[in-house]
Amino acid sequence: MIICEAFFLIFGLYAVFAGKIPFTNQERIDSHYARLIGFVMLAPLAIGICGGLYVGWLRSSSYTPVTINDIGQVTTLEMIGMIIAVIVSLYFGATAPEPRRRLPSTFGTSRFVPAAPPKVTQDAPLRAVMTLAEAASYLRVSEADVTTLIETGQLTARQVGMEYRISKESLENFLNKR
Repeated sequence: MIICEAFFLIFGLYAVFAGKIPFTNQERIDSHYARLIGFVMLAPLAIGICGGLYVGWLRSSSYTPVTINDIGQVTTLEMIGMIIAVIVSLYFGATAPEPRRRLPSTFGTSRFVPAAPPKVTQDAPLRAVMTLAEAASYLRVSEADVTTLIETGQLTARQVGMEYRISKESLENFLNKR
């Protein structure tokens, strides 16, 4: 039981503080979900500690010694908590959305890397309102770069559902600012 508790403690603390899940593909689980899984893995330890304190308090108030049966009940409760924590962690890991890809930033260089060849042909008419892919093609950068510009407030856009819409005027204003 102590080995299981140590595993849950080390795994949970690593996931909470590092934002990564050990023994997995680091690109698969977003850091927010990794931290959530870490807290779930720490929950059985809290159950065991609280159960032990409760049994100790209950027995000390009635002046009766703690028995093996009391310890067994707390251990059973903690084991049930561990099983539930593993199931919940596996569920969170399986349903976690794909993390956003972040470009590595280096001091003194531009973060914006040119994208692949544009998806929109040069002959296609430019629309007044563009999707993220069309705006990335217009600026000749990746979609991640356009998303970063929007999130940092350098480029004005509207979110429609789960997607961004960027006006041609907003793109031209962004280009003229530089």
